[in-house]
Amino acid sequence: MPEFVVRKQGRLNYSSWSTRVLTLDIATGVVKLSRKGHPESTDHHAMYVTSTQMWPHYNRMYVEEGFDSLPAKLTIRLRGLHGKDRDQPRWKLLHVNSAGIASDEAWVLRFTSFGDFQHALLTLAHFHHHHPSQSDSPCSGGATTPSVSSGSVSPSSRVPVQVLKELLPIRQAWYANRQSTAAEDEAALSF
Repeated sequence: MPEFVVRKQGRLNYSSWSTRVLTLDIATGVVKLSRKGHPESTDHHAMYVTSTQMWPHYNRMYVEEGFDSLPAKLTIRLRGLHGKDRDQPRWKLLHVNSAGIASDEAWVLRFTSFGDFQHALLTLAHFHHHHPSQSDSPCSGGATTPSVSSGSVSPSSRVPVQVLKELLPIRQAWYANRQSTAAEDEAALSF
């Protein structure tokens, strides 16, 4: 199961971010998030993802930085059905609100590296193929045709073309930022 260190935005205070461990359970199609301040508790929150929004498709209100900034581009918004224990039947996992329908959960997560960001998005895209009853679309667009086994996404698996297109400007921003940082470091060392 792939795990990533991410920053999770507060539910009420959008300027509050806490470090968490994000786990993508490919076998069950469940996304898990560690408890705030307890990275070892990796299954504190669980969600069946129904949609993944990546830059520029999520609402600008979720980021304080400029919307074209690298941190904004490395941010995703996951929506889905909340669950607590992956070993329970799915119908038992769903919280029910007063209207008698499954509750809708949303997490805004920020990755610290493009590699982790890309790996997570491609894995989430594969969730739709393996667990189609739980999601409308894995990321913005595209059909999926991959074959995944044993808990990791094969690099040779085909992924939605739209996801790869959506990743291109984010990849370019990541590399431009790295080159700029390297040039600044080199200039600082020359003094």
